[in-house]
Amino acid sequence: MAASTARQHKSLKKHDHRTIESIAPRWWPVIVGTMAATVVANLLSDRNMLSSIVFAVCNAGEAALIAGLIERFFGSPFNLDTLRPVLGLLAATIPVIPAC
Repeated sequence: MAASTARQHKSLKKHDHRTIESIAPRWWPVIVGTMAATVVANLLSDRNMLSSIVFAVCNAGEAALIAGLIERFFGSPFNLDTLRPVLGLLAATIPVIPAC
């Protein structure tokens, strides 16, 4: 049974060119930086370590979500040189505003 699961996973990986393994390494600096800054800022204020980590995970998730939406709809070299990408950036941030 494990061999068939591994075979299915390998066949899925072969057909899907945009797997998590190929996308995630570019986002690690953003995720780690966001989490570190959030933890430090929260610890310097009045929050404890547990709530700082929870807020850090939420903030990193928001940053990764927006980065994914921008990359999905506008491609990798994202520039704010025309009106369409500027409006796209605003549209990508609207779904995560209530989470702030």
